[in-house]
Amino acid sequence: LHGLKRFIFKLFWLLLPFRYATKLTTISQVTKDILIKEVKLDLDIRIIKNCYNDRIFKPCIREYNSQLPTILHVGTAVNKNLSRLIKAITGLDCKLVIIGVLSSHDIELLKTNAINYHNVSNISIEQVYQYYCDADIVSFISLYEGFGMPIIEAHATGRVVITSNLEPMRTVAGDAALLVCPESIDEIRDGILKLMNDNQLRTELIERGFKNALNYSAINIVNQYYEVYNQIFKHAN
Repeated sequence: LHGLKRFIFKLFWLLLPFRYATKLTTISQVTKDILIKEVKLDLDIRIIKNCYNDRIFKPCIREYNSQLPTILHVGTAVNKNLSRLIKAITGLDCKLVIIGVLSSHDIELLKTNAINYHNVSNISIEQVYQYYCDADIVSFISLYEGFGMPIIEAHATGRVVITSNLEPMRTVAGDAALLVCPESIDEIRDGILKLMNDNQLRTELIERGFKNALNYSAINIVNQYYEVYNQIFKHAN
């Protein structure tokens, strides 16, 4: 947004609501920092992370396909960094499954690099879960995010994750994912190869992922919001 549209958006969605708010919550330190920079007010902001849908995303046991591993990449917006992933896996024996609408540039890049791929978009959350179940590795090497829910969904499902060493992905993943520089094609490729070839590393990251997902369960997040509202209630009385 630019000019007048940006000012109106900022006024009605940020400045006025924030001026009269008792407390604010946001989903990550990154979004908190952006809000503070934008509104320039002395705000009481608490970070409460997103929860995943634990009624759908449950452990899905599947033997790793060492002959032709499937890499699931969630999202096709520019920040999702699909183009670098395509270049990174060129020549590797794997299948790439992409959730999201592909641009003509993406399609050309996939064809030029002879990538074995499958693309879907506009699917239900149950179908998304099934694609996690069918995957061997989940790619979320974003250049920037507000949070990074696919990391947690993959952890809850029991899939190993390669993600960015940037915030908030680094914090969301904890010690349960392989972190790489999202701007380095070589580092992404090395990370993919490491996950493909190191059985022990995959097992360790998957086990840590199950533990990490517990931090983002619905009941955990609800309790944090309850605490905030309880503080507001006590303050009002």
